[in-house]
Amino acid sequence: MPNPTGHSSKVTLDLLVNGAKLGLSQVCPDELFLEGACEPVPPMDGQVVIGIDGVTKIMDVFLPHGITGRRIAYY
Repeated sequence: MPNPTGHSSKVTLDLLVNGAKLGLSQVCPDELFLEGACEPVPPMDGQVVIGIDGVTKIMDVFLPHGITGRRIAYY
């Protein structure tokens, strides 16, 4: 359904891990999806940064399997 106000929210999704900022295409309740490929990362802590219209929310996460592809498990 079209938005009658013509407003479209500006949304950013990023994963901060191992000193890098990785773009995310999707955040689900227990998995993340990278926009592009990256080097493998061992299991470690990270942060998911969600920005909507300039308001930022940061979630601390643990990547139990690290990063081995574009689909990443977390809790």
